[in-house]
Amino acid sequence: MWRDDFEIVEVDSMPYPGIYKGKDRWDVFFGIFNQTWAHWTLEIDDILANDRRVVAVGTFHGTARASGQDVSFPMAEIWDFEDGEMIRVTPVYGDTALINQATAVRSSA
Repeated sequence: MWRDDFEIVEVDSMPYPGIYKGKDRWDVFFGIFNQTWAHWTLEIDDILANDRRVVAVGTFHGTARASGQDVSFPMAEIWDFEDGEMIRVTPVYGDTALINQATAVRSSA
């Protein structure tokens, strides 16, 4: 189960940057995520786990709503647990340049 103060950690270079903490922010994150992507799926290739962490490795497929561009890129999600409760989800994206190009996000770098 989820701890009340669990968080989703998104890097600043993504179209939905920041730390989304708690159930209300989970809903906010997915609202922004679903405004960014249409018809998205995460194809899981492998799952690695121990008593405190689960890592899912796969490929993201989706259509960027801003451009209509279909994209696919490697991705992993790291799910951290404490005392049997989920405390953090950290996505790791394989091609942030493609994501930013498709979603019309401009890097400040």
